[in-house]
Amino acid sequence: MKLKTVLVFLAIGFQAACSGSDGKKQAESEAAASKPKVEVYVDNGPKPQYWAMSNVSYPPFSFRNKDGFLTGLDIDLLNAIAEKERIEIKIMPQEMDSLFRRLDEDATDIILGGINITPARQQKYIFTQPYLNLFSAALVDEKVSGKLTSFSQLNGKPAGVVASSAYDMLAKQAQFGAVKYFPNIYQGITAMASGKVAAVYDNERVLDLYAANNPHLYILKNTSSKVYFGFVLSKKNDVLKQRLDKGLEAIRKDGTYDKILAKWGTEQVRGKI
Repeated sequence: MKLKTVLVFLAIGFQAACSGSDGKKQAESEAAASKPKVEVYVDNGPKPQYWAMSNVSYPPFSFRNKDGFLTGLDIDLLNAIAEKERIEIKIMPQEMDSLFRRLDEDATDIILGGINITPARQQKYIFTQPYLNLFSAALVDEKVSGKLTSFSQLNGKPAGVVASSAYDMLAKQAQFGAVKYFPNIYQGITAMASGKVAAVYDNERVLDLYAANNPHLYILKNTSSKVYFGFVLSKKNDVLKQRLDKGLEAIRKDGTYDKILAKWGTEQVRGKI
């Protein structure tokens, strides 16, 4: 009798244990089912591809290195932005005087290479948010003009600028005399050495590189003229502009932007042009 009683109690206990285990599993299953599902999206598709054209002779913004490859501040910035936005941008070399024409012809999506944002250009094209701002400046040859101490001492004197650049208008606003045009800064410096112009007018970051490599050259800043730089697109390409702006903001936040600017500082680039 006692044995039967014990067996009955064991059977009841086993059933209760199984019932409790099944109930726990059911509760866990119901709880799991009630949780919201989180979908993880992995983009394994091809990256959207765009074309860009860049000035080839405007250090430190964009220029050919000793191996003939396009390099510079603008190149690094655009590539970093493309990486953040998961897009592919192929950059092709182009002379400054034909950059805007090629954009007009839809031969490229973006043009770059130290291009100034101006009201006149904004009427026809769209720019990204500015990635840099600098003062305009004059490069002067001490062997030709002596040691000037003020930018105003250049008033009325002839100045050289790069053809098709914004410095044509800016030089006239700065009250220079005649404005002469050259394909690049090098040729402007050569003309200055022979007395054809009293100064070469551009921005401080570009001219500082040439002054650093030539002890008789120096710069005078025009502190009343600040210039802003951006990447240029046609007005129909607003979606791409938004992506570039978003990528620019991202590289500013994560420190990539500051590293690129430091890489292309005057001392780092000295001797490479």
